[in-house]
Amino acid sequence: MLTTTAPRGGRPPVVDAGPTRRTLDPGLAAKLDLARRSLGLTIREFAYRTSISRSMAAYLCTGERVPSVEVAERVGEVLRLDDATYAELLGQAVERARV
Repeated sequence: MLTTTAPRGGRPPVVDAGPTRRTLDPGLAAKLDLARRSLGLTIREFAYRTSISRSMAAYLCTGERVPSVEVAERVGEVLRLDDATYAELLGQAVERARV
């Protein structure tokens, strides 16, 4: 639900778009996990190669978190994602960065 409030001082109104998107699309998370498994990477190895924590690596593969743009780029490289999957991942990361 969009709500607007008019701040003091003549500035434009602030728009509140509601809660931010913090979870990956379930289909995308499944693709990431499949790509990781097809390369024979454990969560620990995936985390090491992408320079993220093991918990973040697990969150990405289950869809519980959306990565930053920088992390999304590394994930795409490490997992050798196809162009469509990489674009989807990067799109969600950019959306998260805008919020």
